[in-house]
Amino acid sequence: MMLEVFGNALLISSSLSFVWLWLWLREDRLHPEPRSRVALAFVGGMIVVGVALLLETVIEPLTGTGTYKTTVVWSFIEEVVKWLAIWLTAYRTQILDEPIDALMYAIIVALGFAAFENALFIIDSLSHGTVYSTTRIAILRFIGATLLHVAATGTLGAFIGFAWVNGRTARRIATLVGLLLATCIHSLFNIWIIHYSQNNVLSVLAAFGMVWGTIGILMFASARLKTITLTSPHS
Repeated sequence: MMLEVFGNALLISSSLSFVWLWLWLREDRLHPEPRSRVALAFVGGMIVVGVALLLETVIEPLTGTGTYKTTVVWSFIEEVVKWLAIWLTAYRTQILDEPIDALMYAIIVALGFAAFENALFIIDSLSHGTVYSTTRIAILRFIGATLLHVAATGTLGAFIGFAWVNGRTARRIATLVGLLLATCIHSLFNIWIIHYSQNNVLSVLAAFGMVWGTIGILMFASARLKTITLTSPHS
């Protein structure tokens, strides 16, 4: 019974991620990525949720339950494991043939991560809640947490994309800077939502405004990345 509930939760959350995935893949429709590789990156994002949860469980006793420090550390862990999934499914292969691919695979992995994470939030509502509560949670995750992962990890992907033609050292620096910015975005959103949102509309507006503003910047970045010619992706 529990497996069936989880399957339904994963189906709902994946369907929501697929909507954003379809929209983002249209950004690269002139040179589309192999569907098998897209699927691999998406599943890779789902798998590393388990790695993140394990690390977060180990770290929590050291940082304290519900503290700001825990929020920041958990955000960093999630961005690092998503980067690992991106590297394993795309960056270390010969699949990248244009800089926008670095951004696209970052977003694909982020959406896979969000799909599995959202399923964990929907399970309890499916088991004990109502259709209304399940729908409410799904919609909030669709416009909030899912796009948070896209905004944070997409920022990392954009930095790597712009640095990709400048050699390995530039890519490593871009990866470090991108991870730090992704962690900042992720941490700020969670702090505003978890610690300040109660009876504070401005905190919620700030969190969603930051995420949607970052998405707008990523759309601009994707347009710029399309203009860059990739000559030696693995130099």
